[in-house]
Amino acid sequence: MKELLQQLIESKTIYRWDEAVLYSFLLRKGLLNTQTNSRQKQFFRNLIEASRTKEGRDAIEEYANSDSEVPPDLSRLMHLNTKDEEDIESASSQELAQLVGNEDPLDYGQIKTAEQILASANVLESINVDEEAMQFYLDYSIDELWKSAFRYGEEKAITAAKRNGNKYHDTVVETFLSDYKGTQDIKNQILENYSFPHNPTLMQLYVAHKIKTSSFFGNFSGTGAGKTLSAVLASRVIDSKMTVIVCPKDVVNQWAKNIVEIFPDSKVITGKKPSMQNTIIIAINTLF
Repeated sequence: MKELLQQLIESKTIYRWDEAVLYSFLLRKGLLNTQTNSRQKQFFRNLIEASRTKEGRDAIEEYANSDSEVPPDLSRLMHLNTKDEEDIESASSQELAQLVGNEDPLDYGQIKTAEQILASANVLESINVDEEAMQFYLDYSIDELWKSAFRYGEEKAITAAKRNGNKYHDTVVETFLSDYKGTQDIKNQILENYSFPHNPTLMQLYVAHKIKTSSFFGNFSGTGAGKTLSAVLASRVIDSKMTVIVCPKDVVNQWAKNIVEIFPDSKVITGKKPSMQNTIIIAINTLF
């Protein structure tokens, strides 16, 4: 158990993986269900939340690098203490700005760099789990690498995506590079009648590529990220003759406007049935 804990710390996986993914890993390794030692079981159950505080990280690393077989009690290190909460509540705008400027370098809300993601992928080789579970961790790492490319630029992700001989690290790299080539193939295609004033972003090209190569795919990007263009672009890339859009009725006109702005040769039909008071169906008949 300590050897595995040391690997998670050394690779910083314990600090960089999302809580749900890390919980899945600990559960699959049997560390949350062990009956051999109640103190160890409680330690691993508190591990994720405690690792999100500086005091918790210090205690975890001290135990991992010690000769002690008795894990520390992490329950008292899982939350901000009352003084910290009071300091935040009473802080002025200027003081809050200083807190942000001096934030912990292990910021769990921040998208990780490509180097950090690939370093964590290296640890997968030492994980003994079934094939389905391994695919789950590989997919997670690949998705994280794409998020990094969207946030920090594709050049940085491409530069970091180098094979190193580690089976799972290289699988992440090769899958990312293959999908990236797919986005560039779409970008280099002459999209007939594409007239939107801005070229598609990497995210929009990626979604179009995944729609083209996968049986299903969901785009859950935030507001204003460009989901509308990605959907219309994907429809054209897969040579769809009929695309049905179900959306709130207050955005129907916006959809219709955007569609013809992107591809003026699209035939847009809107309508509403009495039983569908909250939704509108827009049928886009693309003319190829």
